[in-house]
Amino acid sequence: MMGTFEWCLEQKDGLRKTKPNKKLCDEFLEKARNDLAAAELMRKNNQLEWFIIINYYAMYHASLALLSLVGYGSRNHTCTRIALEEIFIKHNKKALETVAWLDSSYKLHEDMLKALSQAKDLREQVQYEIADILPKIAHNEHEIAIQFMREITELINKVKSMV
Repeated sequence: MMGTFEWCLEQKDGLRKTKPNKKLCDEFLEKARNDLAAAELMRKNNQLEWFIIINYYAMYHASLALLSLVGYGSRNHTCTRIALEEIFIKHNKKALETVAWLDSSYKLHEDMLKALSQAKDLREQVQYEIADILPKIAHNEHEIAIQFMREITELINKVKSMV
């Protein structure tokens, strides 16, 4: 069924099982940090469209960092979100095959998943439509991206101790 964890595993550019990879995790996390720094430059130059887009990619790259640490890769934004939900919120047994030791103490808060989805929607809106962007909305998205990075980084540090 489309939009499920199993569907994502069947897609060419969906989810793929890999080995847990600390190095790749660190590289994606560094990429996410660089995204946040680039977003700040966009804000300073009043490029709010790119500010929003890059903030979303900071969140997305942080998500890929976490997934790489538990043995998954993704090239599909929807499948990345689904994997986070199935592994770190629902604790789906099928999703946890690569990391059977991962239990419910390794949890991502649902509001972070919702924030990722909303950031993606806003990114798509400013990228594919002509829209007025209120500075307040853009600033709020940046604060959400920073909070998302904090939570993902905390979870990464917790998982790293087990990998």
